[in-house]
Amino acid sequence: LFNICQRQNIWKIPYYPLGAKHTFDEGVGKNVANPTAILLSAAEMLQHLGLTDHAAKLREAISEVLNAGKTKTRDLGGYATTQQFTTAVINSL
Repeated sequence: LFNICQRQNIWKIPYYPLGAKHTFDEGVGKNVANPTAILLSAAEMLQHLGLTDHAAKLREAISEVLNAGKTKTRDLGGYATTQQFTTAVINSL
C-alpha cells in the first residue's frame, strides 16, 4: 500500500530507505557492518531538506573512501570496523 500511494504521490511523506534490505543479526553489536547504505540514505535526506551542498559533500566523501580502498569493511574484502569506515568518511568531509 505504501509503495502504491508513494508512486501515485498520494502521500507527501518523504521516505528514506533504512540502508540494507536484509537483517544482519550475526553482526549486531560487533562493529562489523558496512555503514555505506545508511550514510547514503542520510545524503538523500539532506538533499530532500534542501541541503544539496551537504548531501553532495557526504556522497563525495563516501566515494573517496570507497575508491581509495584503504578502509574496507569485511564485506568489501577488508578488515575495517564500522567505526573506522565512518571515521574515514568523516575525515574526508
